[in-house]
Amino acid sequence: MLQLKFSKSARETLNNISLFIDGANTFGAGSKWKDRFIKSIEKYAHPIQYPLCRHTFLAAKGFSCISVGNWVIVFNIKDNTFYVNKIILGSLLY
Repeated sequence: MLQLKFSKSARETLNNISLFIDGANTFGAGSKWKDRFIKSIEKYAHPIQYPLCRHTFLAAKGFSCISVGNWVIVFNIKDNTFYVNKIILGSLLY
């Protein structure tokens, strides 16, 4: 398994979603969602060759994409690190 790292932008997105969930539900629900979401991403953190994103701009930058729920995870793998660059709501991307 590769080491998982998040860019500042991806970390801020996760924190904002977590805060939104906490505000809409009971306190702590956002943290639980965030933990489950990160575990879902960790399942993909293996040293395999992922195809480039279908989105042409992201593909031109050399990024790969996976779907986790309604979210698109934009990432690349370098030096045994699975680096999450962006987390984008799928309906905003396509």
